[in-house]
Amino acid sequence: VSTNGGLKWVRVSVPQYRVPGETATLQCDYDLGNDTLYAVKWYKDHEEFYRFVPKARPQAISYKVEGARVDTPQTRHCGSGFN
Repeated sequence: VSTNGGLKWVRVSVPQYRVPGETATLQCDYDLGNDTLYAVKWYKDHEEFYRFVPKARPQAISYKVEGARVDTPQTRHCGSGFN
């Protein structure tokens, strides 16, 4: 992804398969250039289960979505470990 002066690239890593009960780690990397991050949101089956907004309080919120549980202590704004 490339835009004028903003987001230059994004890489998202999501395991294709996961054994039920085992943890899956979701990871994203990006280059904003000179811009600031507005939000990172993760979805499962079109339902948002995690949101990070740097200017909001609290910055990180997780939502109950069947099959997705966010391990908050292991969560960074662009990475998410979930069971």
